[in-house]
Order: sequence, then structure tokens, then C-alpha cells
Amino acid sequence: MVAGQLKRLQIIQQLRVLVSKQSTGTFFIKTPDKHLAVFSFKEGRIISLIYAHLRGMKALSEIARIYSGECSYKSLVLGRPQADIPTTLEIIQQLETNASETTETTPVIDETVQSSIQTSVESTNPVQANNSAAQKPTRAISEEELLSGIADILLDHIGPIAAMICDSAASDLGGISSLSEAQSLVQNLSSDIGETDHQKKFISDASAFIEKFFS
Repeated sequence: MVAGQLKRLQIIQQLRVLVSKQSTGTFFIKTPDKHLAVFSFKEGRIISLIYAHLRGMKALSEIARIYSGECSYKSLVLGRPQADIPTTLEIIQQLETNASETTETTPVIDETVQSSIQTSVESTNPVQANNSAAQKPTRAISEEELLSGIADILLDHIGPIAAMICDSAASDLGGISSLSEAQSLVQNLSSDIGETDHQKKFISDASAFIEKFFS
């Protein structure tokens, strides 16, 4: 199948190909605003829909607004079956209904939630941004080890796509080699968690982990 940067009609065509081939795996769309949409397939049926912290029908309504994105596919089912989604045909028809729109729109996360996240991060991060020189690790770090630990914490909040989302977010930042970069990663990842209490718990746990990691 075609991967890379695709427009909406091309994305729909790729979904149709996966259906016609009775594929089992996961289709990803990374939007221009860096959120991740996930379609899980089993034998050509869409069994799970995820967009950021949204699931099922709520995810579909936001995915239907995606105009373009960076697409990829893996032959591994990452989403669990969801009972509240329409049939595969109905999902694709809804996407096609919105395909006639000419104005590019991308789903957004509630700004009040983002503001709350920023406040929480600032309150839990004792090192200020202008002290970046002091944030460099005192030992050689393994980025893989760091991301694995953060992904394990994120797993409790968003499920089995945590590792892939964590890797993608780290790649967007150009890699993680300092405490400040790890703190930015935690803030970015927290936007994919739906409930504020869970966001705060993730930020608290992940911040404690990375501060210990870089100590």
C-alpha cells in the first residue's frame, strides 16, 4: 500500500484497499498538528478507532475532519475491539461524505485542557527552562531506555499504542538528550490523555521518572 504524506481522498482509498484485501493490522495517520489517528483492522473489518484520547464514535467524528496526514501501516493489531463503532462500510461512507469539503481542518485538543497541562508541568518541573545547561545528563543515556520507561507509564492511560505514540513524539522533537527535552516530551504526550486527573497522574509519574533518570 501507499504510505507517506497523503490527502483525504488518498487516505480513504488506502482504507478501501485494506478492506478489500481483508487485512489484519493497524493504519496510522499523523496529522499536521502531530496528533495520531489509528484504525485497527481484523480480516478487513475496522474494529477500533482512536484519535488522540478519543475512542469509537467520538474519534470518528474528529478523524472525519482530517484533511491530510502522514500515513503508515503495520501488520499488527494494536487496538482492542470497540462495541460503539459503526460497520466498516458506514465508517468509510462517513469519511467520504466529508471528502467533498475543500477547507482544510484539523481536530484540536481543548485549549483549557492544554492550559491545565502546562500549569501542571510547570508546577512539577523544578528546573526552569533557562537552566538548560544544568539539565544535561551527568551520564551517557540510552534514549531507548528512557522512552521505554515513559511509554510504560503512558501505557496505563492510553493502552497498547503508547510505545508507538511515544516514539513518534520523540522523533518530532528530534530525539531526547536532556531533561528539558524529556519534560517537553511528557507535556506533548499528556495531550493524548483524555481525563484531566489521568493527565496529572501521568505528568507526575513521568516527571519523577525522568528526573531520576537524569540525576
